[in-house]
Amino acid sequence: GYKSDQPPLYHSLVALLTSQIDVSEPPAFKFTWEPASRRLIDIVLPRALLVRTEDETWPLKGVFLAWSAGRWVSILLSTATIVMTYIIAREIFSDQSWLALASAGTLAFIPRYIFTGAVLNDDNLIGLLLAVFLFLIVMLFKYQTRASSRFVLLGVVVGLALNTKNTALPVPAETVVFISWIAWRAKWALKTFVSRLLIFGVTTALIASVWFGFLLFHFNQIQEYGLLPGILRPILLGGNSEEDAARVLSVLPGGVAGSEDISRLTTDSIFEWWRFFFTQFWHVPVHGVSPSYSINTLLLIALALCILAVIGWVGRWQSYRAQRLWLGVLGVHVLTILLIPLLRFVFLGRINDTAQARHLLFPAAP
Repeated sequence: GYKSDQPPLYHSLVALLTSQIDVSEPPAFKFTWEPASRRLIDIVLPRALLVRTEDETWPLKGVFLAWSAGRWVSILLSTATIVMTYIIAREIFSDQSWLALASAGTLAFIPRYIFTGAVLNDDNLIGLLLAVFLFLIVMLFKYQTRASSRFVLLGVVVGLALNTKNTALPVPAETVVFISWIAWRAKWALKTFVSRLLIFGVTTALIASVWFGFLLFHFNQIQEYGLLPGILRPILLGGNSEEDAARVLSVLPGGVAGSEDISRLTTDSIFEWWRFFFTQFWHVPVHGVSPSYSINTLLLIALALCILAVIGWVGRWQSYRAQRLWLGVLGVHVLTILLIPLLRFVFLGRINDTAQARHLLFPAAP
């Protein structure tokens, strides 16, 4: 089914919490394509795949109750991420509580966050897990602890993130960078550094193997395409086409794996990608209906705020030497999460698929 090829932790959590709800009896969702006569609704209303009916009113029953319960899971997760953002900011800027409140408030009122944070979507869980991850990293930098338990916990959180969404794939490498950075600052012995890396790596691998071990054991294509391409294909393919996988795998030794067509799908420029990506944060159509306010006015205001934020970062870098560490840590985290959407655009060339702001907003929320 849809999303069945993706890491399953969020979907498993929602399924577990709604497993006792009977969805075998009416009411059922009513879609515009089923039956064909419902497609007439598109003539008078904006296109929507789901026909909204009185079944969505209380008391909810069946699939509508499960749907609502799942949405509340997302709402609680996205709310917890806002709380974690406040906590992280208080740890970093302990003498400036207003800045922590402003950070959490800004995140809470970004239109994309409001919309996606209230729907059935795995971005809400990955956002919370990576907020906890960033909190643990901040605590390691701040107190330079060498306790093995902290690195076990870090591995558990990263492993769970990998079991939630492929957005987290670069995070283990990011963690290695952070641990190396901490070891250099604290002047750890080589033995301590290596042992902490091993504790983190083994824990992450064990947790992540719940999904990736299953995926590679049952769906690897090593015999057809060789070791590395055969391992990567079931991870990269997902819901994408063979051509998409070939574009990515074409950079590996041996060239294209499984397709001769590796041409880009569009000729869109990186500027167009950034413009669409930025717009996605602030402009959120619902069922094809755009907000009533002027999008250009909103984007100008948002751009002005972003410019002010950059000026603020530069000012803090120059005026607060003690905070340069934290600005660097946050910068590394944001750039790491941004890596996958950018690489997907480079290989696939599709703006609509690769420039979705939620792929950065939630994983790098704090």
